Amino acid sequence: MRTGNELMSAKYAHDIDDALESSQKTVRELITDFRCAMDPTGLHKALEKLTEQFCHRNEIALEYINRVAHLELPLEYEIQVFHIVQEALSNVARHSGAKQARLTLEVVDGQYAFTVEDDGRGVFVMGAQPDLRHHFGISIMSERAQRLHGNIEIANRPQGGARLRLLVPMRQEQ
Repeated sequence: MRTGNELMSAKYAHDIDDALESSQKTVRELITDFRCAMDPTGLHKALEKLTEQFCHRNEIALEYINRVAHLELPLEYEIQVFHIVQEALSNVARHSGAKQARLTLEVVDGQYAFTVEDDGRGVFVMGAQPDLRHHFGISIMSERAQRLHGNIEIANRPQGGARLRLLVPMRQEQ
């Protein structure tokens, strides 16, 4: 049987673990945020520049298709979207083995859809559904998407390669 002091010590140790985990998440987000600053003229321009930089740094052809003339997102949402797309493209460059990729911005079912597709290996092998929650980059992208009241969909493409789609509501909740 544990004494009162032992129970208090265990509670404090648990509280410290929780605080450390929260601090680590914050540090990871700060590191991700500072990796590349978004263009101050807005998300459209930032995605164009990101596309140019991606093509310059990688041996993967990246096409940017913008089907949204007037993107209306608050600045803090644009920054989150930019970093999600940036991480998705980073994953394409590091893990996919792709030769071609595409970034598409469009409206799907009343939501902004930011889609990154490639012709690489895909993310799921032989129909296996891995637990992606423990992948650092995917976890951060999912957390960012939740802040936007959106979500991330990740799938293999039928013709090969992978697709990551960020869906963000066009009308923002207050």
